[in-house]
Amino acid sequence: RDKTVYYLGHVLFKLRMLERAEAIFRQVSESYRNSTGGESTCDMTTYHETMAMLGLCLQFSGNFTEAQSAYDEVLKDDKDHVQTLCHVCALKSATGLATDAANEHSKVVALDPSHTKRVCPYLDSLFPADSEMLHEIQDLGVRWDNAPKGKVPNKSLLRTVAKKLSKALRAIKGKD
Repeated sequence: RDKTVYYLGHVLFKLRMLERAEAIFRQVSESYRNSTGGESTCDMTTYHETMAMLGLCLQFSGNFTEAQSAYDEVLKDDKDHVQTLCHVCALKSATGLATDAANEHSKVVALDPSHTKRVCPYLDSLFPADSEMLHEIQDLGVRWDNAPKGKVPNKSLLRTVAKKLSKALRAIKGKD
């Protein structure tokens, strides 16, 4: 049950429903802390992941001190908890400790070389939402329609390909 609730919190976080996600993560962490001899369905791994995500929620809400406390709770049990260490790097980046964050992130990658292939709050922190390096995701058809003449070859062919890809993606998503 607690693992399912944890995943719900993760979804709420991704939707940026931070207060609700925070409440969910607190509920799971309390279940772990209040368990006596096997009553909880929350194992230590789920607890650590929950505390890492609670810290990230707090961090996104600007509660940096409380976020660090959540991270410290995990790191006292598991000093090499990759998810938590990555979140600490993002916190350091957000609080102006960019060099420390970069140095520590190299340790995260050393612990888990495949880490760079996943979503990473530290790397995300390097590109603020208002960065000119990023752009809003737009429908491909809209981008083609707005493209200068001569910059998009054969719009009708590209539009046909885009429709087929969209149809295939909808079919794949329907199977999940």
